[in-house]
Amino acid sequence: EIDFQGAMSCLNEAVKINPNNPQLYLNRGFVSHVLYDYESAMADYNQALKINPKFAFAYNNRGVLKVSLNDIEGAMADYETALAINPKYSDVYYNRGNLRYMLDDLQGALEDYDKAIELNPKDSEAYNNRGVVKKRMDYNVGALSDYSQAIAINPKDSIAYANRGRLKKLYFDNEDL
Repeated sequence: EIDFQGAMSCLNEAVKINPNNPQLYLNRGFVSHVLYDYESAMADYNQALKINPKFAFAYNNRGVLKVSLNDIEGAMADYETALAINPKYSDVYYNRGNLRYMLDDLQGALEDYDKAIELNPKDSEAYNNRGVVKKRMDYNVGALSDYSQAIAINPKDSIAYANRGRLKKLYFDNEDL
């Protein structure tokens, strides 16, 4: 088990020693987010960006936080900014894909997952989520392929197994796959 309170204590000390290091604020913001202290997380991400306005990681994490706060427009703006700074940052495409899926923008989500996978072909979660989108778009063979690829990358991905199992049961029960 991860000791997030211990991590927070260490990060607080590190920030006291080096208050101009944006990575420390990013890390502390992440821990605050995990601990559901959204106000502190936002303050730390904002401080990281004040120190380094080109810090794509901070925009990405703040975007994820804004989704938690239901600030959809703000999250999308942070993802766009992160991608403008670093267009090869696969996690942003993944996170924006999740947001687009939430907004029922299936085509946009599919495009973002495609890009996340292109940039990071070992991202099992991106394959799984792309499979979910393909299933919603009735592209069941593609969804099955994505679930299987997610499992090949991460054989302990129980969600991908469940998704693949449901899909096979619904659509492929009588086919030899």
